[in-house]
Amino acid sequence: MAGCRPASPNTGPAVSRAGIEPMMIESESVPQPLSALADSALDPALAAAHIQTWDWELDSSRMRWSGDDGTRPAPPHYQAFLSRIHPADRQRVVDEIESVLAGDSATLHVEYRSLPETGTPRCYLLAGSLIRDRQGRVERMAGLRQDITEYHDAIARLRRSEQRHSEAEALVHMGSWELDIRTGMAAWSEEEYRLLGYTPGRVSASYQKFLDAVHPEDRAAVVLEIERALQGDVKLYRVEHRVRLDGGGERHVLQQGRVGFDADGRPARLIGTTLDITDRVLAEKALQDSHAQWDHIMDFFQDAVYVVDLDDRIVRANRAFYELTGLTPETALGRSIMEIMHPHGEPVPCPVCRARQAREDTLVTMEADHPDNPVGRPIEIMVRMIRGTDAKVGAILMALRDLTRTRETEDELRRLNAHIRVLMESAGEGIYGVNREGQCTFINNAALRMLGLEREQVIGHPIQDLIHCTGGDAQPASASESLVFSVMTSGRGERADGELLRRSDGECFPVEYSAYPTTESDRVTGAVVVFRDVTEARELNRRMDYLATHDALTGLVNRHAFEQRLRMALDSSHRHGNEHVLCYLDLDQFKVVNDTCGHVAGDELLRQLSTLLHDRIRHTDMLGRLGGDEFGVLLENCQVEEALRIAQELARTVQEFRFIWENKSFTLGVSIGVAGIDRSTRDVGSALAQADAACYMAKEAGRNRIHLYQRDDVEMVQRHGEMQWVARLQEALAEDHFCLRYQLIEPAGGGNGALHCEMLVCLCNRGAEMIPPGAFLPAAERYNLMPAIDRWVVGAVLDWLQASPGELSRLALCSINLSGTSLSDEDFHGFLIRRIRESGLPADKLCFEITETAAVTNLSAAIRLIRELKKLGCRFALDDFGSGMSSFGYLKELPVDYLKIDGAFVKDILSDPVDRAMVTAIRDIGHVMGIGTIAEFVESDAIREVLQEIGVDYVQGYGIARPRLLPAPGEPLSPA
Repeated sequence: MAGCRPASPNTGPAVSRAGIEPMMIESESVPQPLSALADSALDPALAAAHIQTWDWELDSSRMRWSGDDGTRPAPPHYQAFLSRIHPADRQRVVDEIESVLAGDSATLHVEYRSLPETGTPRCYLLAGSLIRDRQGRVERMAGLRQDITEYHDAIARLRRSEQRHSEAEALVHMGSWELDIRTGMAAWSEEEYRLLGYTPGRVSASYQKFLDAVHPEDRAAVVLEIERALQGDVKLYRVEHRVRLDGGGERHVLQQGRVGFDADGRPARLIGTTLDITDRVLAEKALQDSHAQWDHIMDFFQDAVYVVDLDDRIVRANRAFYELTGLTPETALGRSIMEIMHPHGEPVPCPVCRARQAREDTLVTMEADHPDNPVGRPIEIMVRMIRGTDAKVGAILMALRDLTRTRETEDELRRLNAHIRVLMESAGEGIYGVNREGQCTFINNAALRMLGLEREQVIGHPIQDLIHCTGGDAQPASASESLVFSVMTSGRGERADGELLRRSDGECFPVEYSAYPTTESDRVTGAVVVFRDVTEARELNRRMDYLATHDALTGLVNRHAFEQRLRMALDSSHRHGNEHVLCYLDLDQFKVVNDTCGHVAGDELLRQLSTLLHDRIRHTDMLGRLGGDEFGVLLENCQVEEALRIAQELARTVQEFRFIWENKSFTLGVSIGVAGIDRSTRDVGSALAQADAACYMAKEAGRNRIHLYQRDDVEMVQRHGEMQWVARLQEALAEDHFCLRYQLIEPAGGGNGALHCEMLVCLCNRGAEMIPPGAFLPAAERYNLMPAIDRWVVGAVLDWLQASPGELSRLALCSINLSGTSLSDEDFHGFLIRRIRESGLPADKLCFEITETAAVTNLSAAIRLIRELKKLGCRFALDDFGSGMSSFGYLKELPVDYLKIDGAFVKDILSDPVDRAMVTAIRDIGHVMGIGTIAEFVESDAIREVLQEIGVDYVQGYGIARPRLLPAPGEPLSPA
């Protein structure tokens, strides 16, 4: 069964459903085989749950089973059991069993499909453990087997149900939607997207996007109805409105919604449907108009319309009839039509009179000089019988149309067709048409120009064989492969992006093209094709792909591409035992060039040096730029001795390099860390960490050196710098030596009574000294201790808030910092969400701060965590914003609520106009995007006044309030 997949060792749908948990069993505790359970009181329960027990004696290979699988007797031995497993699953089951026997896994947990003698395969969950004798030797394996076929069938039915629901919505043109009022997050069905005029997935569902789609004239009424529902005035609101469409048209929809309230009676969400009622509205409007139209049709119809009874007497006529004949209602009604149209009689009955007398529907055209034409202009006379419910003729409807304008219209149509031909010929896209046989019926100049053909080479010829290719070999594409013939079969227009057309010189070029069927009288007569040459667009895409994997400054591969290649090399080590070497290069004295000559000079230095370094490595190696002045070299299939030689060559190249800028000469050095990659290297992160640690040791040893990573480097690092903190921080985590301080944040214009504070972690020294975070956080980040510290901080803050209900009510927002390593830690994500939910605290009072560098470095993880927490109601701030200015490009992706302006721009704002301009720019960006701004390092009232003048929302710093020790639970926070 396609739905059967191997279950996780600890979790899985069948385990959680049936309650099966494998266990280790010793023979002392189980004197009888496990299959003896079949005769116990558990037998009915096991049978009801489709569970069998089994026992496998390893020496004899004999197997015993409780009951059977419902189709045939249980397999008597291990090989018989394996023979009944589906071939696609058999090796996986064997691998899992052998893993338990080898001691690699404590328990057996595997799903597989059976091979029944008849019928379809069934799906089973097999669980078991080893049973040992008194001496600890493995005697046998025993466990349980559960039939989980119905579970997988239920999953398949659920998926089919969801598909039918989506198709049903599309069939009735009704979409569904949901809006979380507190977070602004919205969800639309695919049909909802289409009804609002959007392509599914092209825009993010939101309340604002919904309002954008509503017709401006209807928007106020829609908002009013929603507000009434939010206020509880109505339980179910219904409002009809129009939706604007891209083409300038509009759609009428019926919007229905219901408000869901939380336990406190506050609106929590809106849920509802959108029904396309365009046809109904148009029908109602047509019906309303028809009454008025039928009231006036006779008077305002331009044709002369009149009704005669079976005696040819006029019973009704319109104004055009009276104007044509010069009569009035008084002189015409009840009078014979023969007297009016043929006052002098008719020697030979005219065609109209003959049809009327024969009670036949007809249409007669008379030119101006026809002897029976009473008006002297080209006319068309219609005769229609009016029949009752019994199909008998009760009256005759006649209409006389002046064809003068029709003839003028035909002339105009001919001129319009000529104009269309001109437009088609002037179009930039290629256009051609084919008949049912694929022969070209017309083609414009743009198409001929792109194809390099003459019109006579194409018209009347099978164009499929002439210009369509299957690939770069320029072989003709068959009709079965062509979109042109496909649309003529389906009767629906389609698009293709990867088609190739052939020029007259035989060269193929890529096109995007659309094909649409042409019809006459509901019969497909051919197709029209519109195409454009996308050679330049493809080249642009190729260039964009290049830029996505290469550093724009140096042309080297970027960090992402380098790590991808490193991952492939690591995989080859794990699979085939290949050995590689990773070098981590960090330039020495590069900052001197930047500080002395500026970033332009620094960029030029990096470009020149990148070229030199690239020339010194083997053609099979990869050089990448990993950061500002940091590079990585991956030496594949390389021994350490050879790698050290290459590293020495790279170091010598950097040392001999002389950078000249504006008559200044600079020399640099490079610290290189070398780390071998083999089967023992765990992952990419470990490889980079080892090379980085070796580079760090090279710098610690005096810079401009090469250091080979060794396992005993830990002892050396402990004697040099940050590693000294590791044991101390681990001890602090184990013995709870951390403490919290808080620093208040105020509105720039002054306090408003509500508390807004940031929680800060400190290390409590044994002598009661407070060690600030700047002293130990770098070490914690370097050695991956930040997730543990962040867990402590989150837990401590939430515990304090839970124990301080009075302060919680006063508190508007409590900010908690998260590190970059925690952002990329999926376990931390789960802990954070679970801890917030368990606390029961109002999540909208929690704000998590992440630095600009951490957000940009871990962009996908940051976006994922922010969205998950925002669903709970939490808010987010981007800390140290502007420090690199790279985050401006990511703001649209990061749904943050606050920007904390880097204090480097704030502290000198009184004297540095550039800093003031930077703060103003950040404030403007924030306000345009609806994001609040917070200025750090506000150390005086003068700085606060300038920030208030600029329009910054909030301020924080020693000039507002110094950090204070968090009081005991329940005690109040002190104001600034």
